[in-house]
Amino acid sequence: MAPVSLILVAVLAYGLYHGVDAFLAAENPGGKPVSGQDNVKTTVTALTLVGAVLAGLYAYRKQLLDEGASHRADATQLRFVP
Repeated sequence: MAPVSLILVAVLAYGLYHGVDAFLAAENPGGKPVSGQDNVKTTVTALTLVGAVLAGLYAYRKQLLDEGASHRADATQLRFVP
């Protein structure tokens, strides 16, 4: 699973890099070529934002699972067995 994820991230980053290049070239009214450094900075910023959102979703889901496990443990401990 990890190699597939790495390949998917690499393809996504490659596509994002070229998408950013096309976007910055279209937004450049002077016709001056866009530097590779600007492309890399914008791509890394976008990937960081995506990573932060995914990390937040992962933490939220983990919290929900932990709360569910805690509730089940409490219910098991507090169950009255005559």
